[in-house]
Amino acid sequence: MIGCPHGVAGLVLALTLTACASYPARRGVEESHALASARGVEVPVAQQADCTLLPHTDARLSEDAAVRLALQCNAAIAAAYARLGIARAEAFEAGRLANPSLSLGVADSNAPESGTKISLGLAQNFTNLILRGPRTRLAEGEFERAQQLLAGDVLVLAADTAAAYHRAVGAALVVEGREAIAEAREASAELAARFHAAGNMPARERAAIETEAVLARIASREARDAALAARLDLQRKLGIAELDATALPDALAAPAGDVPPLAALRELADAQRLDLAASRRLVELLADSTATTRKLRWLGEFEVGVEIEREPDRSRLAGPTLSIQLPLFHQGQGALARAEATQAWSDAERRRLALEVRTAVDLAQREVESARARVADHRDALLPRRAAVVARTQEEVNFMLRGVFELVDARVDEYEAAIGYFEALRDYRIARATLDAAVGARIASDRGEPVRAAVVLGLARDAGAPSHDHGAHDHGSMDHSGTDDSGMDHSGMDHSGM
Repeated sequence: MIGCPHGVAGLVLALTLTACASYPARRGVEESHALASARGVEVPVAQQADCTLLPHTDARLSEDAAVRLALQCNAAIAAAYARLGIARAEAFEAGRLANPSLSLGVADSNAPESGTKISLGLAQNFTNLILRGPRTRLAEGEFERAQQLLAGDVLVLAADTAAAYHRAVGAALVVEGREAIAEAREASAELAARFHAAGNMPARERAAIETEAVLARIASREARDAALAARLDLQRKLGIAELDATALPDALAAPAGDVPPLAALRELADAQRLDLAASRRLVELLADSTATTRKLRWLGEFEVGVEIEREPDRSRLAGPTLSIQLPLFHQGQGALARAEATQAWSDAERRRLALEVRTAVDLAQREVESARARVADHRDALLPRRAAVVARTQEEVNFMLRGVFELVDARVDEYEAAIGYFEALRDYRIARATLDAAVGARIASDRGEPVRAAVVLGLARDAGAPSHDHGAHDHGSMDHSGTDDSGMDHSGMDHSGM
């Protein structure tokens, strides 16, 4: 049996113990979840077993439920977890010693009665050992960045899902408004046909009223198409294969509370944006890597080992071996230049990202304030005035001072104002989600009373409208069959001068 020195045995034992380290399969996941949680987004621990359909529930899908579902089922976030796994594996590999090299040689002599010469060698790459510290620091730093980037992806997905959710809900509310207009215009066209048949309306005026009905029908169809596109976009964000329209609520929350000032939002983004933190960390890691490359640029492959030979006469020779790569043809200039260029690139990327974040925060804050102002204009000024016009027009129709078609026009104008209100609410909610993404954290919720389309449009007078809704007034007093609430029949009136 061939013996070996105690030093070699110790080296083999150390390598064996290093190789026995178990792989930490979940390392970094909890840390990423904690980063997201500190910024207002709780990540579900368990993934949903079946992501093809929306989980059955009697309740409508809420914003929070939509975000949770996306974090469980969205394929992009699953890919982000996989990227974390890649960084985890690279960090694990960086901390391991390189495996030693074992060599075996067998040589036969052509001399008479000579035996076989056997040589056995064991060598360890000491270049790998010397670079283990810097390599481990770089890999662990990249693993830390992967955790930050995963948590950042979680926050971005949460904001994108919230925006898609409000876009889909808002589109459904707009559909209700467009359908109400289409119904009013269709009823007006039917009444115009009756008036024309009775000889009380010129063909030109009838054609104009029927044209408005066609245009309203086209607008209603376009609104339904837009609602379908918005729902499919939400479905894609959720990562499910089917999302029925009935799963969405029929209301958007009104604004409540104030948005922090711009200066505070900028400071929040600088402190909370995880892609910014990852970019700063990359600059630090590459600076350290460049310093190491500069310091060890002359170092080539460096192996130390032991070799044992058994001669044909069965005598043994044993001794250390040394292999050094000579820096004759290059001295690491390319590696150093590459490291310096990569460091310069990372610093430029950091500065670009910082400016991009600042710009995104400024723009998102402006969009929030603009949408809030439009919500207030529609809620507090436009809708009450449109409602007043409808009420006064109804009174004048009752006293035969105006025609029923003027009342339809006033009603359509009120519906248009309601649609504008829904769009302003939708834009406000989308802007808030965009602002959350821009600052890298969920700002305190400002969900006020729900605004329902049926209430604002006056199609559900007993729906219990909140105080800020102006749809509780009576929109049902006009009968499109040709009579008003006074019981008068307008089918025989002369509207030829209208």
